[in-house]
Amino acid sequence: MSDAIESRSKGWVPVREALSRDDLGNPTGLAVFLVDEAVSSAGMLDRLVDQVEYLGFDTLAARKLSKREQDAVAAQPWVARSIRRSFSPAVALVGFDLEPVAPTPQQSREAIGLDNRWLFGIERAITHRVIKIRPEVKSRPIILATRNADEARQAIDLLLPEEWARLGREIQRTRDQYATPLPVIRRLGGYGRRAKVELVEYEGRMAVCKTFRPGRERFLERELVAHLELSRGIPEIPPALAYGPNWLLTPYYENTLRVRRRGLRLLPLDIAKRLLEILEQVYEAGYAHLDLQVKNVIVDRKDGLKLLDFEHLYRYEQVPRCFEASFDLAGAPAGLKGDLPGGPLRSVEPLPSTYVLRLEEHVGLSLRSLRNDPEWLQHLKRAFFVLTGRTPQLLRWLARRAARTIYSYGIATKHVATRGRSRGTWRSSPAAAGEGAVKVGTLHKSN
Repeated sequence: MSDAIESRSKGWVPVREALSRDDLGNPTGLAVFLVDEAVSSAGMLDRLVDQVEYLGFDTLAARKLSKREQDAVAAQPWVARSIRRSFSPAVALVGFDLEPVAPTPQQSREAIGLDNRWLFGIERAITHRVIKIRPEVKSRPIILATRNADEARQAIDLLLPEEWARLGREIQRTRDQYATPLPVIRRLGGYGRRAKVELVEYEGRMAVCKTFRPGRERFLERELVAHLELSRGIPEIPPALAYGPNWLLTPYYENTLRVRRRGLRLLPLDIAKRLLEILEQVYEAGYAHLDLQVKNVIVDRKDGLKLLDFEHLYRYEQVPRCFEASFDLAGAPAGLKGDLPGGPLRSVEPLPSTYVLRLEEHVGLSLRSLRNDPEWLQHLKRAFFVLTGRTPQLLRWLARRAARTIYSYGIATKHVATRGRSRGTWRSSPAAAGEGAVKVGTLHKSN
C-alpha cells in the first residue's frame, strides 16, 4: 500500500473520550468503498482516494484486504448485488460525508436503501474517470460503495471492528472543526463538497461566511489570494472582512441576476463583456480562474457586479504570451498540477476553455463574436441562439419533467390502491379452495 494511503490509518489525534460503535449509532454520511485490485496495480490508488475526497467524503481509514477478507466481503449482500463482472476488492476505504442529503424519489427507486444523494452515481463517476486514464480496466468494476450507514456499519464490523473508537473520535473531531465561527442566519446555496456558505451576523451587519471542511484548507488559501490581493485591483472581487484557519468572511450582496441554464433569459451582454475583462485582469496578475460559473456571478442593485468562488484559482508557472492563449480562453494542457475542476482524476485530460465550458451557453455567443462583433450583430445572434437552441431545449426539459410527474403519480396511485386492499384479509372462496387453486374473480374480503 502506498505511503499516502498508509498515512490515513495512522496518527489519529484523540479529541474526546473514545466513542463505541453503539455511541455512533447509524450516522448518515458514513460509507465504505471497496477498490478493485486493478486500480492498485495501476498505481492509481492515491489519486482515486483523492477523488473520493474531492467528491465530499473524508477518508477516515484505509485497509488493504487479505485474501480471507476479500472472500468475506464479496459475500456481503451490498457487494453481491452490484457485481456483474469480475471484481477483486483490494482496498477498503471508510468515508464520511459531513453534509449528507436525502436522495430524490427517483434515486430511491433506482437504489433501494440509499440514504445519501451523493452516493448515487459515485461509482459510475469515478469509473468513468479511471477508464479514461486506463482503458484496459474497462471490463471490470473499479469501485463499489455501500448505500447507507447500516451497510457501512456491517462492513466495518467485518473488516475493521477494532477501529470503531478511533472512527468515532475522528467523526466528532471533523464535526467540531466544521462548526461555523459566527451566529448563522441562514444557509446560502446548496451542498458544498469543499465548503459551506452561510449568511451570518458580523459586527451588527450581515456577511457571508465560507467555512471549509477539514483538509480543504488549500482551497481557502486560493480564496484568500483573490479576496486579499486581486480584489485591490479588481473591484468586482469582494474584499475579505476577516478570516480564520478554515473560514473566510466577505460582504453580503443581494443578487438580482436571474439566469437559468434551461431558461430563455441569457446573461446580459454588458455583464458578459465585463466578465471577459475580469478574466483578462486575472490573467495579467499571473493567474487563471479555471472554473468561472454563472452561479457565482451576482449583480447587486447598489454595488453592481461581483464575482465569487476562487477555489480553483491557478497561478501560472509561466504566463502565456497573450490573453487569447490563457487557460481560461484557450484551455489548459493535460498533466496540469494542482486542484482542477472535476477532481484529481481530471488532471490527465486537457481542460477546455473556461468560457466555452461555463459561459458560452449563457451568453449565446462564441468567444470570437463576443470580442469582435458589433453590438447589433451580437443581439441578433443571441436572439437566434434563444430561438434555435434554448427554446427546443426548454421544451424537451418540460416534456421530460411532465413524463416523470405522470410516472411518479402512477406509482403513488398504485401504492395507495395497494394499501387500501391490504387493510382487509383476502381469502379464496370455498369453491376455489376446494379446487386447490385461486382463480381471478374468486377472492372475497372477510369482515
